[in-house]
Amino acid sequence: MKPYLLSFFIGIFSLLSSSLYGQYDTQGTEFWVAFGVRGYGYNDKVNLELRIMAGNHSASGHIYFSSINDSVPFFVAAGKVFSYVLTEFQKQASYNDSTGITKRSIRVISDYPITLTAFNQRFGTTDASHVLPISILGKNYMNVSNSYGVEAFAVIATQNNTQLYVDTTFIATLNQGDVYYKRIYSPYGPLITGTLVQADKPIACFNSNIGCFIAEYPHSDMLFAQMSPISTFGKHFFIPVSPCSRDFVRIVASQDSTTITATGVHQIWNFRGSQNRLTNLQAGQYVDIEVTLDSNGCYLQSDKPVAVCTYLPGYSYVLSITGDSISDPAQAWLPSLEQRIFSCLATPLIPSDNHTALNRFGALIVTPTVSKDSTSVKIG
Repeated sequence: MKPYLLSFFIGIFSLLSSSLYGQYDTQGTEFWVAFGVRGYGYNDKVNLELRIMAGNHSASGHIYFSSINDSVPFFVAAGKVFSYVLTEFQKQASYNDSTGITKRSIRVISDYPITLTAFNQRFGTTDASHVLPISILGKNYMNVSNSYGVEAFAVIATQNNTQLYVDTTFIATLNQGDVYYKRIYSPYGPLITGTLVQADKPIACFNSNIGCFIAEYPHSDMLFAQMSPISTFGKHFFIPVSPCSRDFVRIVASQDSTTITATGVHQIWNFRGSQNRLTNLQAGQYVDIEVTLDSNGCYLQSDKPVAVCTYLPGYSYVLSITGDSISDPAQAWLPSLEQRIFSCLATPLIPSDNHTALNRFGALIVTPTVSKDSTSVKIG
């Protein structure tokens, strides 16, 4: 079960984490999506859904399924949302399960800019990811996941004759729409976090986890998130704390000899594979920290670009400021302070399967202290 506040957590943070240097916009006219592992023994009961939101202009286009001769037209009015739940046939043609190369990708093209959210859900475990337009995609990625159960990542080629490498090892030449999918059993095998994915042409990368225990506390939920390119990593971060009152944060170094200084860290956790220090991290190494409401968040600074993902733990570990403990694992990429936006498009992630636990929504908004009194927020 996902917490009610997860809809904000994934929807807003993932939107923000897509806002890159140079004020790139997360809206676009072309997107690529790949789904992966979806929960123990429930693959036939999972809904895969795409949600398209238009900005100031109505948009129309198509959803294309690369592995089958099938497409779905859509029209979405300005400021509105178009939701599409994949049919069983489309779902089977879009779901990646085993290590290898397939055509199980989805391409979304529109005539005017839109934002796109991919929703992976069944009753009891749900996750969503904002999808990056091709204008933001990069050639180099550092995977950030969380280890337990089955971990996986998917790489989609956006152009023909794409040369793909994983940890500098040549994997294959992919054509447009091809998916390289890597699946491992993480309790006893290698970890995906820190894996380097590179190509000679822009690619889209997604990671997933079949059932993750954040900080080894129950309960488990699937994780599903699009990776941000290394070019979007930053050096300055403010980490807010969700209403759950205590969150976990994973920081991954992209370069050797990375040193991080942080204020507001409750403690450093030494989970399997993580480091117990913030200094002299090598490329691909990571450290796990806990932040709490007691310190009003955490500020961290790195001398070299890092990736930061924040996680909600299971409800047995938290007691929210609302007095309840509605929380299950979730992951969101956190934007650096170098990445700032003035507006964003977001849609509440209301499940189509009547998931009653997801019934409240909120937003965490971070603004510089010097401008906090002159910052106004409006919705709609």
